[in-house]
Amino acid sequence: DLDLLLGGGTKIAMSKEEFEWRANAAYNERCAGLGHDAFDPNWPVLARGYAPFCKHLFVENFLPDCTVPVAEITDDNRHLLRTGYGARTPQELPVL
Repeated sequence: DLDLLLGGGTKIAMSKEEFEWRANAAYNERCAGLGHDAFDPNWPVLARGYAPFCKHLFVENFLPDCTVPVAEITDDNRHLLRTGYGARTPQELPVL
């Protein structure tokens, strides 16, 4: 089993082969549904990543026991959220 431990203890209980098969099936289904060649490197089904060789495939969650932990933002917890751009040194570009 893939059995990866993620952030809060979520486990992916499916084999690597099944996970790969499902991801490939989602990709092929999207390509076929839009009438395009799945092997075209310029096909927009894959989102561009940080580098030319990096691509992202966004699919619906097909893992029945894998959920994303979320918390509602309320007036009571809003003061705990902080975000902004910062750099560790003057030579570094600020990042979020």
